[in-house]
Amino acid sequence: MKEFIRKLYVLPLLASVKANFNKRDPYWIKMSDIIQQVRPDFQYGVSTTRDFFKSKRYQDIISTYTLQVPGNECKFYTIEKSGDFDLSQCNEAITFAKSFNAKVRGHTLFWPANSPDWFTNYSDDIEVTKQYIMNYITKVLDYYKDEESIIYWDVINEAVTDKSNSTTTVLKYGNGNSHEFVGWDTYSEDIYALAREHTNPNVKLCYNDYNAENNNGNIEGKTGAVFNYVKSLKEKELIDCVGFQMHVSGNYYPNYEQLTQIITMYEEIGVEVHITEIDVSMKYCESYEQQLEIYNGIFQACFDHPNCKVFTVWGARDAESWIGAENEPLPFDNDMYPKNIYYDMLDYVMEKLPPSATYPIPTVTTKPTPDASVDVPNALYLIKPGSYMISPYWSNWSWDCSTSLDDEGNVIVEYIKLNGSFSLFNMNGFNGGTLHLEIKVDQPNIKFKVDTQIVNANKSQLIAFLEDIPTDKMLAYDLKIPSIEGGYNRISIRSIESENAILTINNYYFKQLLLLPFQLFELITISSYNCINHILN
Repeated sequence: MKEFIRKLYVLPLLASVKANFNKRDPYWIKMSDIIQQVRPDFQYGVSTTRDFFKSKRYQDIISTYTLQVPGNECKFYTIEKSGDFDLSQCNEAITFAKSFNAKVRGHTLFWPANSPDWFTNYSDDIEVTKQYIMNYITKVLDYYKDEESIIYWDVINEAVTDKSNSTTTVLKYGNGNSHEFVGWDTYSEDIYALAREHTNPNVKLCYNDYNAENNNGNIEGKTGAVFNYVKSLKEKELIDCVGFQMHVSGNYYPNYEQLTQIITMYEEIGVEVHITEIDVSMKYCESYEQQLEIYNGIFQACFDHPNCKVFTVWGARDAESWIGAENEPLPFDNDMYPKNIYYDMLDYVMEKLPPSATYPIPTVTTKPTPDASVDVPNALYLIKPGSYMISPYWSNWSWDCSTSLDDEGNVIVEYIKLNGSFSLFNMNGFNGGTLHLEIKVDQPNIKFKVDTQIVNANKSQLIAFLEDIPTDKMLAYDLKIPSIEGGYNRISIRSIESENAILTINNYYFKQLLLLPFQLFELITISSYNCINHILN
């Protein structure tokens, strides 16, 4: 059975002559079905984003992994975004992971360079600041102490500065513009000791950082500084694991031997290694083959070494990546279809399966064909019907409201204050055209204001007032947006008459009068695979 399945997805590769956008045939086995039959102690992980939790295709990808990492939902700036302690998003992410029988990595308790804005000027007294952080961490850890799905906590994230090296370790005390932790010289020891006190013995405490993975063999640089920092904590019995974020590209990455070297160094001091946030940007890769080679070398070095216990990709698909879909950095493409990156990792594990291994029949994952009747030509979608998500090309910059999804894929915006704003930001910008949206509200006589902004210039353009919105059916609006020099980069829908209003919205898109050159990629990436092949070959 094993050899038959391997032929199903390997032979089409041999027959293919197009390397760049080659897709192996649609039969694939989920890594979660097999990887722990080879290494029971190994976790194959992915970061998750709650905006996508109701997407069926997203769920299909997520089921491939044994470990989930809430990307932002369990961070200080989310839990106390406005100064109120709120674990609802973190709880939602953990519940989502448990629905797949996946384990959870808590990420992260303390990030010295990324406090919520309000906290950067919280107090001039370092003792007050210290006590607030210690109390906050205690509350989080006590709340989750009996949550068996959490097996790791990234206790501190990115504390070592980039200018550190193997002889000098310098820590961060703010984000460069803020200095809220200056004077708290023992924050590392204090926070790890607190975490050890408030977690169960089965939970492993980690330090997580970038440029710590011996990139290009530069072990004397930040890699050496992070090693010495972790070693000092291990000598105090405060830490169990180190996370290598592994945000790399063709000009900056560890090869198999270099990664093996640093993993072994940590093994010698009793600290296990995790690959925690890998993505391989095409920005500096010479070819897709080089990107594939980098992924293979890192995965194989980790999987082969008994001291490397975790391999986690940072995002489920390219369009979700924090470094931009145009860099194509992840094992699944924009349409949530596995690339050769994923298949090569799968091959490597399958070759090591014992004769007694069992796994389900491969899943059919044919490349989805977009419904042409739904797509509007040249439209930049903010919310596309059937996608069950806000488009990854638009960042959710909302305030005084929360967003969720219903079972039909509509986005539900719950306003909690007057002038609350459902705001979506597009880094590429947009200009004159038509804004289409379909909405309904939970109560009659609710009024909203739609405006566009130029965020950096602090300028706003009123587009329309929305009134007489139905409560029992969706009503379509087409709003004209005037052209201006330089264009816009954010669209907002504001509640202007009610503190508590619920807006349901879908089929939300912008159609520009003239397509700007920098928006071409965005349109290409939401087209069908055949269209991509036609354009690029």
